[in-house]
Amino acid sequence: MNDDKQEAPEGEVTAAENAVEGATGKRSAAANRNIWMGTAVGIGSAAIVAALLYSKRRK
Repeated sequence: MNDDKQEAPEGEVTAAENAVEGATGKRSAAANRNIWMGTAVGIGSAAIVAALLYSKRRK
């Protein structure tokens, strides 16, 4: 029989393990860095869009 469970490669976290860690409030330093990087990219993108929209309105 085939086993439905798939193991993550060494050093990687499965979705189930990630959900448990997120529910308990424990995150690795790499996960925190990725969250902050995503936040910074989102804010930067919004700032660029706002600047472009504002510059086109002023003409």
